Amino acid sequence: MSEKNYQETRKCEVCGEIKPVADFSKSYRNRCKPCVAEMCRNERKSHNNLIEEKTSTMKWQTLNLTDALIGMHVLVKGYNRITSKEFFAVGYIDKYSNQFALLREEDKELNYIESVRLFSRSCSYWYINIDEIEE
Repeated sequence: MSEKNYQETRKCEVCGEIKPVADFSKSYRNRCKPCVAEMCRNERKSHNNLIEEKTSTMKWQTLNLTDALIGMHVLVKGYNRITSKEFFAVGYIDKYSNQFALLREEDKELNYIESVRLFSRSCSYWYINIDEIEE
């Protein structure tokens, strides 16, 4: 008896195309990899839009680093003038080696100084005191 060489196929629940099983996602068993990739791109884009929308309505203050800010738990919004990109960091303001630094709470507890983000002169910063944010 001769064996038939056939490849098992499935129909994608999103696009409706019939494709080999190897072209399907392991996480979403009934969706092909291109459909899952598109879904992930859309979710990531909507998540980024949600973050931008939330953070744009917050009342940011210009971060003028002074000794009065040391020890504050903050959400920092930075803008890198070289790369023209914004970034966010959560932590507390600490003074280390005579330079101001932003250190995450978990790093503070573990005394990990390597992960300190020193404030760079090529960036502009704004902050919000986390203790004052109402939920």
